[in-house]
Amino acid sequence: MTDRPVGDALLTALVARAKKAGAGGQIDALSLFDAGYLAESYKQADAISPGIGSLVSAIDGRAMVERSLALRGGDPAVAFAASLMTGGPAHANHLKTAQEGAKGDLLLAKNLAQANH
Repeated sequence: MTDRPVGDALLTALVARAKKAGAGGQIDALSLFDAGYLAESYKQADAISPGIGSLVSAIDGRAMVERSLALRGGDPAVAFAASLMTGGPAHANHLKTAQEGAKGDLLLAKNLAQANH
């Protein structure tokens, strides 16, 4: 967060990977997730690392994560991550999806417990 050129290079690489279509023109949902989650993390980190948020001012990371979630068919682990960056009804819906999925996913259950959900 303190090395802006490195932060910019990481963001650029992840966004480029997210935009690159794979076989059959399919977008890789997890690459899209990675780029979106990083963008939203930079926005949140701007309070403690001024300027990092300006790297992502034109990127809607939440929309990228939502699209990833849709492409993954409502993946509970992606829903958990989406719950961390949303509020209101969207947060509640994502959290419910994650909690339901955690019944069959020990790692997700541990992550939910760590986040006090």
